[in-house]
Amino acid sequence: MTSENKKAALTVNWSKIPTLNELKKHLEMVKREISKTSIMFSLKGFEEISYFCHNTNQVSSVKSLYNENGFETKRVIQDPFSHSGPTVACPIGFPSNLYKRFDELRRFNRWICRLHVDIGKDKNGGIISAPHIEQDPLFHPFTHFREAFMKGNVVRGKVALELLRYFID
Repeated sequence: MTSENKKAALTVNWSKIPTLNELKKHLEMVKREISKTSIMFSLKGFEEISYFCHNTNQVSSVKSLYNENGFETKRVIQDPFSHSGPTVACPIGFPSNLYKRFDELRRFNRWICRLHVDIGKDKNGGIISAPHIEQDPLFHPFTHFREAFMKGNVVRGKVALELLRYFID
């Protein structure tokens, strides 16, 4: 990251891991805040939260897993509402260059994207990761703000989970 981008990035706070319900409530708050504007938003990316279970409650293990696989675990560029807990991100390039084609990512083919993951806890205290794919704000700051934040054009669900498994396995 350049020094200019470091100013825009927020330090990731690993001290409090939210529950899955807290993550869902946070996304609901983001939807409410966005809907207060006079512009109509689609919010497609907020509909489905799927997550990966890490089968551990050790924060240091999960943080190391992401760090070892090229994810930024210390400072991440965020949207104006930030996130309710720890989050990691990793550039994945142009979706058309991935190991296989995903119809859900076709509209993203003109942008460098990132895999952005919110970290939470399941009801048993195990750590989970809730991924989504969006335009990378490091390379496309205005597009990220317009498409991912304002329009809600992010990809969650099966595709995001498959890519997360691919990048951390």
